[in-house]
Formats: sequence, C-alpha cells, structure tokens
Amino acid sequence: MTKKEILQLQQMKSYPSVSITLPTHRTFPDNKQDKVLLDDLLRQAKKRLLDEFKEEEVAGLIQRLESLAAEIDHQHNLEGLALFVNKDFGKYYRVPFSVPERVILDDTFLTRDLVFTLNRSKPYWLLVLSEKSTRLYHGIRTDIFEAIGDGFPMAYDGPGSTEPLPGGFGIEPSKLEEKYLMQFFRQVDEAFHNYWKDAQIPVVVAGVEHYLAMFEKVTSHGDAILTSLKGNYDDTPVHELGKLAWEVARRAFDEKRKSWLDKLEDAVSANYYASTIGEAWRAVKDGRARALLVEQDFHQPAHLNDDGYLLYVEEKADAPGVIDDAVDDLIELMMAQGGEVIFVENGDLEKHQRVAVITRY
Repeated sequence: MTKKEILQLQQMKSYPSVSITLPTHRTFPDNKQDKVLLDDLLRQAKKRLLDEFKEEEVAGLIQRLESLAAEIDHQHNLEGLALFVNKDFGKYYRVPFSVPERVILDDTFLTRDLVFTLNRSKPYWLLVLSEKSTRLYHGIRTDIFEAIGDGFPMAYDGPGSTEPLPGGFGIEPSKLEEKYLMQFFRQVDEAFHNYWKDAQIPVVVAGVEHYLAMFEKVTSHGDAILTSLKGNYDDTPVHELGKLAWEVARRAFDEKRKSWLDKLEDAVSANYYASTIGEAWRAVKDGRARALLVEQDFHQPAHLNDDGYLLYVEEKADAPGVIDDAVDDLIELMMAQGGEVIFVENGDLEKHQRVAVITRY
C-alpha cells in the first residue's frame, strides 16, 4: 500500500464509510484465526449499520462488504489487513505491519493507523537494473512488492541483445553497446519517474557496477538515491532480494539519521531550530520548517486552540476534543508542505523533548 493509495482513500467522503482493520499472520496454522477474527468484525460492522439504518438502505453496502471479505485468501496474509467499503467503493489491502482491531463507521475512511505505521516504516523503492528484466519494487524493510505496469518490468531489446550491433565489420562493440544501454537506462529512469512522483521516497538501485555507473550518468533522480546494491540479481528469489536490499538500506538510513542529527546541532548553534512539539507545530504551521526530526516511538496526545495554530499537550488521549496522537498530525502537516521528515532512535532528541525542527530562518 502506497501513500498515493492512502491519499485516494482520504479524499473519498460518503456516509456511511466502513473501515475494518485487523492484525493477521503470514503462516499456517496461525492464519486460520484471521478469518475467524474478520468474520467477527464483519458481524460488528453489520450490526452497527443495521442499528443506524433500515436494512434496505444498507443492503447493497453489506453485500459489497461480504463479497469483498469472501475474496480474501488468508493463506497469503501479511501482518495486517484493512478493508474499506462505501456505497461506491470496496477494496482490501494487505500490509506488512500490524494494525489494531477496529470497526469504524464515519463519513471518511480511517487511514490514521496505516499512515502512522507507514510513516515510521522507512519505505523505499528498489530498482533492479538488468538487460533481461529491469524491475521496480516498493519496499518496507525486508518486504518488497513488485510494481507492474507503466513500463515495468522492462527488458533491453536493442542492438547487442538479440540482434547484431549496427555498423558491420570494424565497430567497437563495447562502446556502441554502451551507447544503446545508456538510452535504455534513460527509458528506465523516465518510467521510474511515473512512480516516484507519487511516492517521493528514497531509492535503492541494484545491479552490476557497469550498469550502476551508466544509470548514475543518465538519471534525473540522483538526489533520491539512498544507496546501491552491487551484483547480478536476475535469478535471486524475491524474499532473498528483500533481505539484501533492506540490509544496505538500513545502513544508509542510519547514516542519514546521523547526518541530520549533525545538521540539527549546527542549526541549534545558529538558532535556526524549534524544540518541543508545541514549538515544532508552530514552526511547521508558519512554513518555516526545513526538516522535522522525530523519535521513532514518540506519541503525544494534544489539543489545538480554535484556529489550530497553538498546540497544547494532554495526558490522556481519550478525553473529549483531544487528538490521540498529535505527532502523526505534525508529520502529515510537514509532508503536505513537502518538507523532510526524519525518524531517529529513541533518546536521540532527549534535550529537545523528543521532537525538533530545523527552520529555514
């Protein structure tokens, strides 16, 4: 599930919109209990619908919900499952992270739990360069999911692959083939942009060194490249490829984290920063925030004043008018402005009360 898909869900408004989320299991026999739990949540959803509406008013929605649930093969579950249904829409998503048991009826779909976990899961693109089949994956830690369509997977079929190089006797095969491969990798980069523009997250580029060097010369996404994975992965099983990609991505994310902590120290010296969640909220609302640094497991209930500019910390998340996790709202606000969000280890921002902003001025 991508941020683009979450955004599409957030834009749908229709009452009642039914959201069901539940934790699931990858392996047998644990995944046998997933259907039992889903059936129970479905019963809850139907009861709440029938308690509020006449049966004929929601019969179509209930039918859509039941049909959607019947499509799910629990033998292919991941760590979580989310179902979203209204009178015009129905879709389910398997997600590689656990989500709580919830049944929500509202005029919008409940995406907060998905946003919350996705924001903290360090997603990345994995672009595997190859003449045989250049593939693109969306990665969340060791889980990678292949992107199909808009050019991917893409195979090189130019001169030097299945047809002879042009020019006849006396040509220099290596130089001429490199020219055509460079053209191929430009096409790969253009196809990748169709995905990256909707999910501007870091990319791990995999391939033999010769391909990596050529791609680096032609790509327009150099600033997005997190790291590289050297080698030929044409025949590597997906689960093994995911482990290898996450190994190098994790190291690169850690280096990036340390770099941003150094930048924060420089910003503190120059007085271009804000500490505490209240000050960070105001800096982001003002449009002054260049980067938001948040400790990985920081959550904070809070409430806002009437115009939404001032944020006040609360002790309990279930009090009336309280945002259950203002950190999540802060992250979304920062992302909507196109700013950088960096998750750091617990304790890294202790003197800033677990959250800090590097400001532009």
